[in-house]
Amino acid sequence: MSSTGSRTLHTSRPLSAPVANRPLSPHLPLKKPQFSATFSISHRIFGVALGVAIISVPLATKFSLMFDV
Repeated sequence: MSSTGSRTLHTSRPLSAPVANRPLSPHLPLKKPQFSATFSISHRIFGVALGVAIISVPLATKFSLMFDV
């Protein structure tokens, strides 16, 4: 133990000791995905895809007419 001022620092293991091979938090498959989080992520993905489609279709039409493709 080392002391800093009037407080002592306590560690549960020395810094050079190997860390046990175990997860720090529960594995994701143990938890059921929340509906709100799943819906939010899928809504963002579909929103980005729709935005790309809305931008790219007029641009593709413009360039195809401009270059007579």
